[in-house]
Amino acid sequence: MKWFYLDQSLFTDMIADALVKAGMSVRTSDKYEDSNSLQSKLEMFKPDVILTSGWNNAHTEANFKTIRNYCNNSDAFYVHWSFEDPLHTETWSKFIVNTGRPDYMFTHDYDSTEMYRRIGIPSSYLPFACHPDWQKAHIPLEEFSSDISLIATYKPWIDTEESYRIKSLKKLLYPLIENGFEVNVWGPGWLEHRNQLSFEIPEKCLRGPIDYKDISKVYSSSKIVLGIQNADGLLTQRTYESLASGAFLLTTDSPSVHRHFTVGKHLITSMNPEETVQLVNFYLKNKQKRKAISTRGKAYVHEHHTYVHRIEEMVKKIKPYLKPKKLNSSSTLIQNPLPVEQMNSQLQTNKFILSERRPKRIIIKKDMINENFKMKSTKLTLTLPNSPVVRNPVLHCHFLLNDLSDNMIIQGYTPELSSRIMTLKAESSFNNEYYFDITELIKQMIESSNTNFGISLQPSVKIFTPQITLN
Repeated sequence: MKWFYLDQSLFTDMIADALVKAGMSVRTSDKYEDSNSLQSKLEMFKPDVILTSGWNNAHTEANFKTIRNYCNNSDAFYVHWSFEDPLHTETWSKFIVNTGRPDYMFTHDYDSTEMYRRIGIPSSYLPFACHPDWQKAHIPLEEFSSDISLIATYKPWIDTEESYRIKSLKKLLYPLIENGFEVNVWGPGWLEHRNQLSFEIPEKCLRGPIDYKDISKVYSSSKIVLGIQNADGLLTQRTYESLASGAFLLTTDSPSVHRHFTVGKHLITSMNPEETVQLVNFYLKNKQKRKAISTRGKAYVHEHHTYVHRIEEMVKKIKPYLKPKKLNSSSTLIQNPLPVEQMNSQLQTNKFILSERRPKRIIIKKDMINENFKMKSTKLTLTLPNSPVVRNPVLHCHFLLNDLSDNMIIQGYTPELSSRIMTLKAESSFNNEYYFDITELIKQMIESSNTNFGISLQPSVKIFTPQITLN
Protein backbone atom coordinates (compact mmCIF):
# COMPACT_ATOMS: atom_id res chain seq x y z
CA MET A 1 0.00 0.00 0.00
CA LYS A 2 1.33 3.43 -0.95
CA TRP A 3 1.17 6.23 1.63
CA PHE A 4 1.97 9.91 1.22
CA TYR A 5 2.72 11.74 4.49
CA LEU A 6 2.35 15.53 4.45
CA ASP A 7 4.22 16.87 7.46
CA GLN A 8 6.94 19.31 8.53
CA SER A 9 7.59 18.48 12.18
CA LEU A 10 9.56 16.22 14.47
CA PHE A 11 7.04 13.48 13.64
CA THR A 12 7.98 13.36 9.94
CA ASP A 13 10.88 10.94 10.28
CA MET A 14 9.40 8.91 13.12
CA ILE A 15 6.04 8.24 11.50
CA ALA A 16 7.50 7.82 8.01
CA ASP A 17 9.93 5.24 9.39
CA ALA A 18 7.08 3.48 11.20
CA LEU A 19 5.12 3.33 7.94
CA VAL A 20 8.08 1.68 6.22
CA LYS A 21 8.52 -0.81 9.07
CA ALA A 22 4.81 -1.62 8.83
CA GLY A 23 5.36 -2.61 5.19
CA MET A 24 4.16 0.53 3.39
CA SER A 25 5.66 2.31 0.41
CA VAL A 26 6.10 5.88 1.63
CA ARG A 27 6.74 9.37 0.27
CA THR A 28 6.93 12.48 2.43
CA SER A 29 6.56 16.16 1.64
CA ASP A 30 9.45 18.57 1.22
CA LYS A 31 10.40 21.00 3.96
CA TYR A 32 8.60 23.79 2.14
CA GLU A 33 5.70 22.23 0.29
CA ASP A 34 3.37 24.46 -1.71
CA SER A 35 0.16 23.30 -3.31
CA ASN A 36 1.61 23.09 -6.82
CA SER A 37 4.50 20.85 -5.84
CA LEU A 38 2.17 18.80 -3.63
CA GLN A 39 -0.18 18.28 -6.57
CA SER A 40 2.73 17.12 -8.74
CA LYS A 41 3.97 14.68 -6.11
CA LEU A 42 0.51 13.17 -5.63
CA GLU A 43 -0.01 12.75 -9.37
CA MET A 44 3.39 11.09 -9.79
CA PHE A 45 3.26 8.84 -6.71
CA LYS A 46 -0.47 8.00 -6.90
CA PRO A 47 -0.87 7.14 -3.19
CA ASP A 48 -3.57 4.86 -1.84
CA VAL A 49 -3.63 6.82 1.42
CA ILE A 50 -2.70 10.42 2.25
CA LEU A 51 -1.85 11.07 5.90
CA THR A 52 -1.54 14.33 7.83
CA SER A 53 -1.05 14.73 11.57
CA GLY A 54 -0.91 17.49 14.15
CA TRP A 55 -0.55 21.14 13.20
CA ASN A 56 2.52 22.42 11.35
CA ASN A 57 3.68 24.60 8.47
CA ALA A 58 2.78 22.03 5.82
CA HIS A 59 -0.85 22.30 6.80
CA THR A 60 -1.96 25.26 4.74
CA GLU A 61 -5.45 25.82 3.42
CA ALA A 62 -4.12 25.48 -0.13
CA ASN A 63 -2.53 22.12 0.65
CA PHE A 64 -5.68 20.79 2.32
CA LYS A 65 -7.73 21.82 -0.70
CA THR A 66 -5.20 20.13 -2.97
CA ILE A 67 -5.61 16.90 -0.99
CA ARG A 68 -9.39 17.20 -1.08
CA ASN A 69 -9.49 17.77 -4.83
CA TYR A 70 -7.02 14.96 -5.49
CA CYS A 71 -9.09 12.51 -3.41
CA ASN A 72 -12.32 13.62 -5.07
CA ASN A 73 -10.85 12.88 -8.49
CA SER A 74 -9.17 9.60 -7.55
CA ASP A 75 -9.69 6.66 -5.20
CA ALA A 76 -7.10 7.96 -2.70
CA PHE A 77 -8.16 7.86 0.95
CA TYR A 78 -7.40 10.83 3.22
CA VAL A 79 -6.60 10.27 6.92
CA HIS A 80 -5.87 12.92 9.53
CA TRP A 81 -4.42 12.10 12.95
CA SER A 82 -5.32 14.92 15.32
CA PHE A 83 -2.84 15.86 18.06
CA GLU A 84 -4.69 19.09 18.90
CA ASP A 85 -7.90 17.88 20.55
CA PRO A 86 -9.54 18.99 22.75
CA LEU A 87 -7.74 22.31 23.21
CA HIS A 88 -7.78 23.35 19.55
CA THR A 89 -10.74 21.36 18.24
CA GLU A 90 -12.74 24.42 17.29
CA THR A 91 -9.86 26.47 15.88
CA TRP A 92 -7.87 23.76 14.11
CA SER A 93 -9.43 20.30 13.91
CA LYS A 94 -12.73 21.55 12.53
CA PHE A 95 -10.81 23.72 10.06
CA ILE A 96 -9.19 20.55 8.70
CA VAL A 97 -12.57 18.82 8.58
CA ASN A 98 -14.12 21.67 6.61
CA THR A 99 -11.14 22.31 4.33
CA GLY A 100 -9.55 18.92 3.72
CA ARG A 101 -12.61 16.74 4.41
CA PRO A 102 -10.78 13.64 5.65
CA ASP A 103 -12.26 10.21 5.01
CA TYR A 104 -11.21 9.12 8.52
CA MET A 105 -10.15 11.00 11.66
CA PHE A 106 -7.91 9.60 14.35
CA THR A 107 -7.51 11.60 17.54
CA HIS A 108 -5.24 11.28 20.55
CA ASP A 109 -8.12 12.43 22.78
CA TYR A 110 -10.35 9.56 23.82
CA ASP A 111 -13.27 11.91 24.45
CA SER A 112 -13.23 13.53 20.99
CA THR A 113 -14.03 10.53 18.80
CA GLU A 114 -17.79 10.83 19.22
CA MET A 115 -17.70 14.49 18.19
CA TYR A 116 -16.22 13.56 14.80
CA ARG A 117 -18.81 10.83 14.31
CA ARG A 118 -21.58 13.30 15.06
CA ILE A 119 -20.41 15.55 12.24
CA GLY A 120 -20.24 12.66 9.83
CA ILE A 121 -16.64 11.40 9.89
CA PRO A 122 -15.60 7.90 10.97
CA SER A 123 -13.23 8.31 13.89
CA SER A 124 -11.10 6.29 16.30
CA TYR A 125 -8.96 6.97 19.32
CA LEU A 126 -5.25 6.65 18.58
CA PRO A 127 -2.85 7.93 21.26
CA PHE A 128 0.73 9.09 20.95
CA ALA A 129 3.52 6.50 21.06
CA CYS A 130 7.30 6.19 21.05
CA HIS A 131 9.95 5.33 18.50
CA PRO A 132 12.53 3.01 20.12
CA ASP A 133 15.32 4.26 17.83
CA TRP A 134 14.74 7.81 19.06
CA GLN A 135 13.49 7.20 22.60
CA LYS A 136 15.71 4.74 24.42
CA ALA A 137 17.73 4.53 27.62
CA HIS A 138 21.06 6.39 27.69
CA ILE A 139 23.99 6.37 30.08
CA PRO A 140 23.23 9.17 32.58
CA LEU A 141 25.04 12.40 31.73
CA GLU A 142 26.13 14.96 34.33
CA GLU A 143 24.95 17.94 32.27
CA PHE A 144 21.39 16.58 32.31
CA SER A 145 21.29 14.90 35.72
CA SER A 146 18.95 15.91 38.55
CA ASP A 147 16.78 14.39 41.24
CA ILE A 148 13.63 15.58 39.48
CA SER A 149 13.09 16.92 35.97
CA LEU A 150 10.21 18.33 33.98
CA ILE A 151 10.28 18.93 30.23
CA ALA A 152 7.41 21.09 29.01
CA THR A 153 6.56 24.28 27.17
CA TYR A 154 4.90 27.14 29.04
CA LYS A 155 2.50 29.37 27.07
CA PRO A 156 0.57 31.66 29.43
CA TRP A 157 -1.98 32.55 26.74
CA ILE A 158 -2.95 28.85 26.67
CA ASP A 159 -1.87 27.65 30.10
CA THR A 160 -4.32 29.74 32.10
CA GLU A 161 -5.01 29.19 35.77
CA GLU A 162 -8.21 27.32 34.88
CA SER A 163 -6.50 24.98 32.42
CA TYR A 164 -6.03 21.28 33.09
CA ARG A 165 -2.31 21.70 32.44
CA ILE A 166 -1.80 24.32 35.16
CA LYS A 167 -3.82 22.23 37.60
CA SER A 168 -1.49 19.35 36.78
CA LEU A 169 1.52 21.59 37.48
CA LYS A 170 0.05 22.57 40.83
CA LYS A 171 -0.26 18.91 41.79
CA LEU A 172 3.23 17.92 40.68
CA LEU A 173 5.68 20.81 40.33
CA TYR A 174 4.51 23.41 42.82
CA PRO A 175 4.60 21.26 46.00
CA LEU A 176 8.11 20.03 45.19
CA ILE A 177 9.48 23.54 44.67
CA GLU A 178 7.69 24.74 47.81
CA ASN A 179 9.33 21.95 49.81
CA GLY A 180 12.83 22.65 48.49
CA PHE A 181 13.40 19.65 46.20
CA GLU A 182 15.99 19.85 43.44
CA VAL A 183 13.97 20.27 40.24
CA ASN A 184 15.20 21.07 36.74
CA VAL A 185 12.60 22.55 34.41
CA TRP A 186 13.45 22.32 30.71
CA GLY A 187 11.63 23.90 27.79
CA PRO A 188 10.77 27.26 26.25
CA GLY A 189 8.62 29.96 27.83
CA TRP A 190 9.39 29.44 31.52
CA LEU A 191 12.05 32.10 32.02
CA GLU A 192 10.39 34.87 30.02
CA HIS A 193 6.85 34.23 31.33
CA ARG A 194 7.38 32.84 34.83
CA ASN A 195 6.04 36.04 36.42
CA GLN A 196 2.61 35.07 35.03
CA LEU A 197 2.47 31.86 37.05
CA SER A 198 0.52 31.89 40.28
CA PHE A 199 3.51 30.32 42.06
CA GLU A 200 7.19 31.14 41.92
CA ILE A 201 9.84 28.98 40.26
CA PRO A 202 13.39 29.90 41.31
CA GLU A 203 15.52 30.93 38.36
CA LYS A 204 18.10 28.26 39.25
CA CYS A 205 15.50 25.62 38.37
CA LEU A 206 14.99 26.91 34.82
CA ARG A 207 17.32 25.25 32.33
CA GLY A 208 15.87 26.75 29.16
CA PRO A 209 14.94 25.18 25.79
CA ILE A 210 16.36 21.79 24.88
CA ASP A 211 17.04 20.16 21.54
CA TYR A 212 14.66 17.31 20.78
CA LYS A 213 17.54 14.84 20.35
CA ASP A 214 18.61 15.53 23.96
CA ILE A 215 15.22 15.04 25.60
CA SER A 216 15.71 11.31 25.95
CA LYS A 217 19.08 11.96 27.63
CA VAL A 218 17.42 14.16 30.26
CA TYR A 219 14.90 11.42 30.98
CA SER A 220 17.66 8.82 31.35
CA SER A 221 19.68 11.11 33.63
CA SER A 222 16.90 12.01 36.09
CA LYS A 223 15.87 10.04 39.14
CA ILE A 224 12.24 11.11 38.80
CA VAL A 225 10.51 12.63 35.76
CA LEU A 226 7.33 14.68 36.16
CA GLY A 227 4.70 14.16 33.50
CA ILE A 228 2.05 16.87 33.38
CA GLN A 229 -1.10 16.09 31.42
CA ASN A 230 -3.42 18.25 29.31
CA ALA A 231 -6.82 16.54 29.67
CA ASP A 232 -8.48 13.49 31.20
CA GLY A 233 -9.00 11.91 27.78
CA LEU A 234 -5.42 11.90 26.55
CA LEU A 235 -1.82 11.17 27.44
CA THR A 236 0.85 13.57 26.25
CA GLN A 237 3.61 12.69 23.85
CA ARG A 238 6.11 13.06 26.74
CA THR A 239 4.38 10.25 28.65
CA TYR A 240 5.41 7.63 26.11
CA GLU A 241 8.78 9.20 25.29
CA SER A 242 9.87 9.41 28.93
CA LEU A 243 8.90 5.80 29.68
CA ALA A 244 10.62 4.61 26.49
CA SER A 245 13.79 6.38 27.65
CA GLY A 246 13.83 4.43 30.91
CA ALA A 247 12.44 7.23 33.07
CA PHE A 248 10.76 6.71 36.41
CA LEU A 249 7.59 8.67 35.64
CA LEU A 250 5.38 10.46 38.15
CA THR A 251 2.23 11.85 36.53
CA THR A 252 -1.21 13.02 37.57
CA ASP A 253 -3.84 10.35 38.06
CA SER A 254 -6.37 10.23 35.20
CA PRO A 255 -8.61 7.79 33.34
CA SER A 256 -6.16 7.76 30.42
CA VAL A 257 -3.27 6.67 32.61
CA HIS A 258 -5.30 3.70 33.88
CA ARG A 259 -6.53 2.96 30.35
CA HIS A 260 -2.99 2.19 29.19
CA PHE A 261 -0.79 1.48 32.19
CA THR A 262 -0.76 -0.21 35.57
CA VAL A 263 0.06 2.27 38.32
CA GLY A 264 2.87 1.02 40.53
CA LYS A 265 4.04 -1.35 37.81
CA HIS A 266 4.86 0.91 34.84
CA LEU A 267 4.71 4.37 36.47
CA ILE A 268 3.29 6.14 39.51
CA THR A 269 0.56 8.74 39.85
CA SER A 270 -0.40 11.46 42.30
CA MET A 271 -3.90 12.66 43.20
CA ASN A 272 -2.88 15.85 45.05
CA PRO A 273 0.12 17.97 46.14
CA GLU A 274 0.48 16.22 49.50
CA GLU A 275 0.69 12.80 47.83
CA THR A 276 3.28 14.13 45.37
CA VAL A 277 5.61 15.09 48.23
CA GLN A 278 5.09 11.73 49.95
CA LEU A 279 5.79 9.77 46.77
CA VAL A 280 8.91 11.74 45.89
CA ASN A 281 10.31 11.41 49.40
CA PHE A 282 9.74 7.66 49.30
CA TYR A 283 11.10 6.90 45.85
CA LEU A 284 14.17 9.14 46.06
CA LYS A 285 15.23 6.91 48.96
CA ASN A 286 14.41 3.66 47.13
CA LYS A 287 16.56 3.34 44.02
CA GLN A 288 15.79 -0.36 43.48
CA LYS A 289 12.02 0.22 43.48
CA ARG A 290 12.47 3.11 41.03
CA LYS A 291 14.61 0.95 38.79
CA ALA A 292 12.14 -1.94 38.81
CA ILE A 293 9.21 0.29 37.81
CA SER A 294 11.15 2.24 35.15
CA THR A 295 12.47 -1.01 33.62
CA ARG A 296 8.97 -2.45 33.34
CA GLY A 297 7.64 0.83 31.97
CA LYS A 298 10.29 0.99 29.25
CA ALA A 299 9.77 -2.62 28.21
CA TYR A 300 6.00 -2.16 28.14
CA VAL A 301 5.94 0.87 25.83
CA HIS A 302 8.54 -0.68 23.53
CA GLU A 303 6.39 -3.80 23.28
CA HIS A 304 2.95 -2.17 23.02
CA HIS A 305 3.17 1.56 22.28
CA THR A 306 5.43 2.28 19.33
CA TYR A 307 4.51 4.21 16.19
CA VAL A 308 4.61 0.93 14.26
CA HIS A 309 1.83 -0.30 16.56
CA ARG A 310 -0.12 2.88 15.85
CA ILE A 311 0.25 2.54 12.07
CA GLU A 312 -0.85 -1.08 12.23
CA GLU A 313 -3.92 -0.03 14.22
CA MET A 314 -4.58 2.76 11.73
CA VAL A 315 -4.49 0.34 8.79
CA LYS A 316 -6.80 -2.05 10.63
CA LYS A 317 -9.37 0.69 11.28
CA ILE A 318 -9.45 2.17 7.78
CA LYS A 319 -9.27 -1.13 5.90
CA PRO A 320 -13.07 -1.67 5.78
CA TYR A 321 -13.41 1.75 4.12
CA LEU A 322 -10.69 1.40 1.48
CA LYS A 323 -12.20 -1.30 -0.74
CA PRO A 324 -15.65 0.30 -1.04
CA LYS A 325 -14.08 3.59 -2.09
CA LYS A 326 -11.86 1.94 -4.70
CA LEU A 327 -14.86 0.07 -6.05
CA ASN A 328 -16.81 3.32 -6.18
CA SER A 329 -19.16 1.73 -3.66
CA SER A 330 -22.61 3.07 -3.33
CA SER A 331 -23.74 3.37 0.26
CA THR A 332 -23.57 5.71 3.21
CA LEU A 333 -25.17 4.21 6.30
CA ILE A 334 -26.75 6.51 8.86
CA GLN A 335 -26.76 4.51 12.07
CA ASN A 336 -28.92 4.47 15.13
CA PRO A 337 -29.90 6.07 17.30
CA LEU A 338 -31.02 9.29 15.72
CA PRO A 339 -30.97 12.01 18.39
CA VAL A 340 -34.10 14.05 18.83
CA GLU A 341 -34.65 17.72 19.43
CA GLN A 342 -33.86 18.67 23.01
CA MET A 343 -33.96 22.09 24.66
CA ASN A 344 -35.13 23.59 21.36
CA SER A 345 -31.85 22.78 19.60
CA GLN A 346 -31.52 20.41 16.71
CA LEU A 347 -28.90 17.70 16.85
CA GLN A 348 -27.30 15.79 14.02
CA THR A 349 -27.12 12.04 13.73
CA ASN A 350 -24.55 10.73 16.15
CA LYS A 351 -22.87 8.28 13.78
CA PHE A 352 -22.18 7.94 10.09
CA ILE A 353 -20.38 5.14 8.34
CA LEU A 354 -18.98 6.58 5.15
CA SER A 355 -18.13 4.04 2.50
CA GLU A 356 -17.23 6.72 0.04
CA ARG A 357 -16.33 10.41 0.11
CA ARG A 358 -19.12 11.17 -2.38
CA PRO A 359 -21.65 8.35 -1.96
CA LYS A 360 -24.41 7.39 -4.36
CA ARG A 361 -26.79 6.02 -1.77
CA ILE A 362 -27.86 6.97 1.77
CA ILE A 363 -29.22 4.14 3.88
CA ILE A 364 -31.44 4.73 6.92
CA LYS A 365 -32.30 1.56 8.82
CA LYS A 366 -35.66 1.51 10.57
CA ASP A 367 -34.19 0.45 13.94
CA MET A 368 -32.46 3.81 14.24
CA ILE A 369 -35.66 5.49 15.46
CA ASN A 370 -36.95 4.88 18.95
CA GLU A 371 -40.42 3.36 18.62
CA ASN A 372 -41.71 5.52 21.49
CA PHE A 373 -40.64 8.74 19.87
CA LYS A 374 -43.35 10.92 18.31
CA MET A 375 -41.79 12.50 15.27
CA LYS A 376 -42.83 15.93 14.06
CA SER A 377 -40.44 16.42 11.16
CA THR A 378 -37.23 15.08 9.64
CA LYS A 379 -34.84 17.11 7.52
CA LEU A 380 -31.98 15.90 5.32
CA THR A 381 -29.12 18.19 4.29
CA LEU A 382 -26.94 17.25 1.32
CA THR A 383 -23.69 19.05 0.61
CA LEU A 384 -22.79 19.04 -3.07
CA PRO A 385 -19.44 19.77 -4.71
CA ASN A 386 -18.76 23.42 -5.45
CA SER A 387 -18.44 22.68 -9.13
CA PRO A 388 -19.92 22.07 -11.55
CA VAL A 389 -23.04 23.98 -10.63
CA VAL A 390 -25.88 21.60 -9.76
CA ARG A 391 -29.46 22.61 -10.39
CA ASN A 392 -32.57 20.98 -8.92
CA PRO A 393 -31.11 17.78 -7.42
CA VAL A 394 -33.67 15.14 -6.44
CA LEU A 395 -33.79 12.07 -4.19
CA HIS A 396 -35.07 8.74 -5.52
CA CYS A 397 -36.54 6.83 -2.56
CA HIS A 398 -36.84 3.03 -2.13
CA PHE A 399 -37.55 0.61 0.71
CA LEU A 400 -34.86 -1.87 1.82
CA LEU A 401 -36.15 -5.39 1.26
CA ASN A 402 -33.35 -7.28 3.00
CA ASP A 403 -31.64 -6.71 6.34
CA LEU A 404 -27.95 -6.10 5.65
CA SER A 405 -25.57 -5.75 8.58
CA ASP A 406 -23.68 -2.50 9.04
CA ASN A 407 -20.45 -4.25 8.12
CA MET A 408 -21.90 -5.55 4.84
CA ILE A 409 -23.02 -2.05 3.90
CA ILE A 410 -19.57 -0.64 4.69
CA GLN A 411 -17.98 -3.27 2.48
CA GLY A 412 -20.11 -2.28 -0.47
CA TYR A 413 -22.85 -4.93 -0.64
CA THR A 414 -25.80 -3.63 -2.63
CA PRO A 415 -29.14 -3.96 -0.82
CA GLU A 416 -32.26 -5.33 -2.45
CA LEU A 417 -34.61 -2.42 -3.13
CA SER A 418 -38.29 -1.98 -3.75
CA SER A 419 -39.64 -0.09 -6.72
CA ARG A 420 -39.40 3.67 -6.33
CA ILE A 421 -41.66 4.99 -3.54
CA MET A 422 -41.32 8.66 -4.34
CA THR A 423 -38.99 11.29 -5.74
CA LEU A 424 -38.25 14.29 -3.52
CA LYS A 425 -37.13 17.72 -4.63
CA ALA A 426 -35.06 20.03 -2.47
CA GLU A 427 -37.14 22.45 -0.41
CA SER A 428 -34.43 25.10 -0.41
CA SER A 429 -30.70 25.59 -0.80
CA PHE A 430 -27.87 27.79 0.42
CA ASN A 431 -24.56 27.90 -1.43
CA ASN A 432 -23.87 24.21 -2.12
CA GLU A 433 -26.17 22.82 0.60
CA TYR A 434 -29.62 21.46 -0.31
CA TYR A 435 -32.40 20.79 2.20
CA PHE A 436 -34.98 18.01 1.87
CA ASP A 437 -38.05 17.33 3.98
CA ILE A 438 -38.18 13.52 4.39
CA THR A 439 -40.87 13.47 7.10
CA GLU A 440 -43.49 11.63 5.06
CA LEU A 441 -40.93 9.14 3.82
CA ILE A 442 -39.84 8.27 7.37
CA LYS A 443 -43.48 7.95 8.44
CA GLN A 444 -44.11 5.50 5.58
CA MET A 445 -41.06 3.51 6.60
CA ILE A 446 -42.36 3.23 10.19
CA GLU A 447 -45.97 2.50 9.26
CA SER A 448 -45.03 -0.27 6.81
CA SER A 449 -42.36 -1.71 9.09
CA ASN A 450 -43.49 -5.30 8.46
CA THR A 451 -42.54 -5.11 4.82
CA ASN A 452 -39.22 -3.21 4.90
CA PHE A 453 -35.98 -2.88 6.81
CA GLY A 454 -35.40 0.80 6.13
CA ILE A 455 -35.07 3.20 3.24
CA SER A 456 -32.54 3.98 0.56
CA LEU A 457 -32.14 7.50 -0.79
CA GLN A 458 -30.38 7.85 -4.12
CA PRO A 459 -29.43 11.45 -5.00
CA SER A 460 -29.47 12.39 -8.65
CA VAL A 461 -25.92 13.75 -8.24
CA LYS A 462 -22.79 12.89 -6.28
CA ILE A 463 -22.80 14.37 -2.77
CA PHE A 464 -20.62 14.95 0.23
CA THR A 465 -21.54 13.96 3.80
CA PRO A 466 -25.29 13.92 4.51
CA GLN A 467 -26.71 15.23 7.78
CA ILE A 468 -30.12 14.53 9.34
CA THR A 469 -32.08 16.35 12.04
CA LEU A 470 -35.12 14.80 13.69
CA ASN A 471 -37.74 16.82 15.58
